Formats: sequence, structure tokens, C-alpha cells
Amino acid sequence: MLHLVSDTSTLISPAAALEQGFHIVPLEVTINDQSFADLEEITTSQLADKIRNGAMPSSSQPRPARKLDLYNELLQNPEDEILDLCIANGLSGTYTSACMMKDQCDDPNRVHVYNTHTLCGPQKAMVETALRMRDEGADAQAIMKQLDHMLESHFSGIMVRDFDFLKRGGRAGSASALVGKVLKLVPVAILNESGESLSVIGTSRTTGKAFAKIKEEIEKKLAPGTGSGYTLYLSHGDDPDLAQKAAAWFAKVWPEAGIEINELCPMFLVHGGPGCLSVQIIKTK
Repeated sequence: MLHLVSDTSTLISPAAALEQGFHIVPLEVTINDQSFADLEEITTSQLADKIRNGAMPSSSQPRPARKLDLYNELLQNPEDEILDLCIANGLSGTYTSACMMKDQCDDPNRVHVYNTHTLCGPQKAMVETALRMRDEGADAQAIMKQLDHMLESHFSGIMVRDFDFLKRGGRAGSASALVGKVLKLVPVAILNESGESLSVIGTSRTTGKAFAKIKEEIEKKLAPGTGSGYTLYLSHGDDPDLAQKAAAWFAKVWPEAGIEINELCPMFLVHGGPGCLSVQIIKTK
């Protein structure tokens, strides 16, 4: 059997993953030196409340020992293998840590660690594709080949309400952050081609103009009129109304695209803050 493993960047909790037939090792959120397992020991709304009350959380990769224990548990049957689909290397140390745990596990030859080069919605789509292919009898190599193909059609952007979160993450300088807050601008950032970093590409005075800026960037990479065969993932940081507003806006410009709304996991609020919204697209058909 091929066991699938991933992390909470998929926006799927460990409990929900087990119900779907795979395993999630949660990312971590730390507040005042206390660590919480993403979507297991803390929810997005709970973290949003703590941030609004002055908490300054940090994030980290899954606990290495927990992943190593899972690998060894899943390898007990000598015919079984593992495919671990990790959040983009560079945005997190998860992939590097998984490679280290592979080398330390009982049989490294039966563990495949895959850098998805993405996060959130597209990563979720890749896991769902891997699950479908696994259940249809595909092996790890065939699945990874298909995931490589999917990567050619993905794009990730994010809108942030509070410049301070970008400043702490090194995405905006202090002067830019101060000006942005005073003018109440909406910064827009995109994931680079390698999936290793986010870069601020501009600011907008309204959410509608921010949506238009992201649409423009998506069509630069993919194609004008992008829609058929694609799924647009709108993932919010404790602001479902903003996600619904975005869904209505994009449904008008790309009526043939599927649209899925999710709530970001707590870890992403550390970097985007309450009210942020990721806008991502990937070809799923």
C-alpha cells in the first residue's frame, strides 16, 4: 500500500485527513513560548482572537519526532511505501526536515518526500489528486509525475490587511509598512516561480482593485480568460465575508472556473494576519 502524508498547509486537519484515508502532521504555532499543533490544538478563530488581543505568534515546521514516528509506523508492512507531500521548501523547513526524517527512518528507500513548491489550495488539490490516483492503483512515481505537471498551471497570491505582518516576515520595509497603514492600502504579494518566497508586487486602495491586480498577474502567467479546467481557491484568515466577496468578483470574470472557499490554517495567520486572503489557481481537470 502507498501511504500519503502531508501537513496542515493543505488546510486539512489531522482528524479530517484520517477520514479521507491519509495522514497529516500539523505545522506549529508558538505563543509566549507555548507551542500548539495547527488545527489540532488551536483553531484559526482562536488564534485570530489572540492576535487581536495583542499576541505575537511565530510558526514552525511539524515536530520532527512526530513525523519520524509516523514514518516508522507506516513502514511496518515491508511492502508499504510512503509519499509525503510537503509545503513549498523555502516557505517552511518542513521539506528539509522530512528529508532528514526519511534518512533516519527504518527504511529510507520506501519513503518519497515531494516538494510541492506551493501551499494551501493548490497543495490541497495535489493531495486530492494523489489520493485519487493512489486509490486507482498508481504508484508513487506516476503520482509525482502528475504533480509535476500540475505545478505548471498554478499561481498563488495573497492580500493582507495589516502591513505589520509583512514587515515582520521581511516582505515590506518599515517605511513602506508605515505609509501603507496610514493610507490604509491593501498590499498584494505573489509566490515566486520556485515557490520559495512571497514578494509584494503592489498596493491597492480597495479590495476590488486588489482582486483585479491578482487577476492580471494570474493571466500573465497562465492565459487571458483563464477558467475552464481550473479551480480557484480562496482561503481566508477568519473573514468569510471577504472570501465570498472575492468569489462573486472572480465568478464574473472566470465563469468557467470552479471556485472553492476554505479557511486558512492558524499557521498562515502568523504571516498574513487576521483578514488576509489567499487567491490561488491550479488546473485540476
